[in-house]
Amino acid sequence: FKNQGSVAGASISHPHSQIVGLPFVARNTAARQYRNLVYWNRFGVSVFTKTLEEEFEAQASGGPHRIIDQNEHFVAFIPFAAVSPFNLWIVPLFEEAHFTFTQDHQLTALGSILSRCLRRLHGVLDEPDMNMVLRSAPLPGRFREQAYNSSAFFRWHIIITPRLGAGAMAGFVLCSGMF
Repeated sequence: FKNQGSVAGASISHPHSQIVGLPFVARNTAARQYRNLVYWNRFGVSVFTKTLEEEFEAQASGGPHRIIDQNEHFVAFIPFAAVSPFNLWIVPLFEEAHFTFTQDHQLTALGSILSRCLRRLHGVLDEPDMNMVLRSAPLPGRFREQAYNSSAFFRWHIIITPRLGAGAMAGFVLCSGMF
């Protein structure tokens, strides 16, 4: 995660990101994974795939859509019922639940779209305080993950949440649900 600015919970003044590994799966992460699995079991498609299909169809028909940017490997969009104004997600167009399995050329494409999205936010909101969280599935082949192909029902993704008011949670709390 990355916290930028005091409203976003940054405790160090210079720009930085933090990687946190926990010896357990946080409750919020487990619940999110479970909800994605339930959706996949019910509809036979991941909620990520369905959401992107609907957004691309709306974009192609000239109707309202929430896509901000896209390239050959990623799409950035405003989620339905976003948690805050200007909240956006960057999601891979390929089915992969684990960030660690992303290939170098895909990471280059990620850097490109992430840079463009951050420049837009900085331009519109004048250097806002924000949190950036990378959500990835729990490690494959461990514990319950052995029983699932997480990439069928989940995609790793980045969430950028500008903090436009007071009382915001920091990145670790946002991604883990642990206070």
